[in-house]
Amino acid sequence: MAMSKETLKNAMREAASAEFAHIPVNDDLIDYTFSEKFEKKMRKLLKAQRKPYWNYYNTVSKKVAIVFAALLMLIATACSIEEIREPIVNFVKTVFHTFIEYSYEGDTVGVITRKYQIEKLPEGFEQTKYVESEGFITGTYENENGDMILFNQDATIGSGFTWDKENGNVYSKEINGLDVEIYESDKVKQAFWLLDGYSFRIVCVGDIEMETLEYLIRQVE
Repeated sequence: MAMSKETLKNAMREAASAEFAHIPVNDDLIDYTFSEKFEKKMRKLLKAQRKPYWNYYNTVSKKVAIVFAALLMLIATACSIEEIREPIVNFVKTVFHTFIEYSYEGDTVGVITRKYQIEKLPEGFEQTKYVESEGFITGTYENENGDMILFNQDATIGSGFTWDKENGNVYSKEINGLDVEIYESDKVKQAFWLLDGYSFRIVCVGDIEMETLEYLIRQVE
């Protein structure tokens, strides 16, 4: 039988209470000096809670009470607040004879609620087109030589794409802390990655170097 949230919280409260049950209520009976490491953690905890009470809690039992209260607060928060969890979306990579297909699984999303963009374009590029809907964002950027950059942000429900592996090289690379899939051919370079439940792709067409593609990935915010 699955354990309810209330049962879990009660069990964790009892475990926390048992951990401090051996500490006497009378401060005079406690012969203990807190380490500098413990004091440092306590100051950090109180600062994070934005409650500057440390100087007023000058007894061992009161300091223990603070830790106990903080533990209960963390337990209640972890068990009750689901909205703060980040969506976890993974891509499924299916390799066929002539192409590679990408699809998504996990906490996929159908609507874009946070819009990303390329914060700083390479020199000479300007935006020439921008299309936006609740499920995708597409920006097109060009320079005087006719080189083109396309930036896509897509919701991950019901979407996916394919890459032709006969005419290009497909490989994985970590860029800016992201696991990025790269497609590279003579005149086309593409990058694909997942973040915050969304799918991102950058397509570079023309005489655009790989260094520029990696620069663009780092500029997406």
